[in-house]
Amino acid sequence: MSGNAALLPFVDEHATVVAAPPMPVWEALLRAVEGMTAGAASGRFARLLGCADTAVAGPRPLAIDAVFPGLKGRAYRTLVIGTRMHVLVTNRVLDSVRRRAER
Repeated sequence: MSGNAALLPFVDEHATVVAAPPMPVWEALLRAVEGMTAGAASGRFARLLGCADTAVAGPRPLAIDAVFPGLKGRAYRTLVIGTRMHVLVTNRVLDSVRRRAER
């Protein structure tokens, strides 16, 4: 890992085979993640978690941001990762990216 990624806590790892070249896969992944994070609800959700940055902003392509600070962060990690919701959502995103990239 490079940069700040080495400092992030390990959550889990997911993979899927995509029958498409790397660039369409990357573009499909960026569209999927942007669609999940750019809506009006994302700002409200960020405020609920106590995030310092709640507006849609930042570098594109999206930067790594997976730290779970404080009590709200631990609660989020417990609810999302502890309940396997992360696995379900991640697998859904990967399937969506695969379908979009293979089109």
